[in-house]
Amino acid sequence: CGQSLGGADGNWKESASVQETPMQNLGGPYSSGGDVLLRSFSCPGCGILVDTETAMQGDPYLNDRLLIRR
Repeated sequence: CGQSLGGADGNWKESASVQETPMQNLGGPYSSGGDVLLRSFSCPGCGILVDTETAMQGDPYLNDRLLIRR
């Protein structure tokens, strides 16, 4: 959609829309302790899901590099 997700020197996840879901709410084989989260990162412009990660509550975002084909 053309939405900027920040510069190459920063963490793009800080510019994304983030939804945090406790893993225990997912049920099935994905259940775990209440401190483990599934983070979903979406484009704030169009809402497309860009990435997910699991993390402990309070952990900083993983600093992944986003590669975009143009």
